[in-house]
Amino acid sequence: MRKRILFIGPPLYGLLYPLISLAQAFRVIGHDVVISSAGKFANKAAEAGLVVFDAVPGLDSEAGYRHQEELRKKVILLVISLFLAMKWQITSSILQENGGQI
Repeated sequence: MRKRILFIGPPLYGLLYPLISLAQAFRVIGHDVVISSAGKFANKAAEAGLVVFDAVPGLDSEAGYRHQEELRKKVILLVISLFLAMKWQITSSILQENGGQI
């Protein structure tokens, strides 16, 4: 019996790609398949030859990744700054205790 199946794939590679394979398998055995995702991820499903419904046209799916990368860089700079400040403070203390000599 032929079925109509809708797969809903969140716009994340690790969640969408397995659904693409599953949707293709159902299509091969004769079912009508549509996959729904968003942004460039909907395009990936279309490239795989599936009928696609773009649930959020124009979604910038990379925005979250860019924001996360910016935060990661800021945290790294903060940690390095704190490390250097502590090292400077320790070095200054040693110099004061030893009359300017290490």
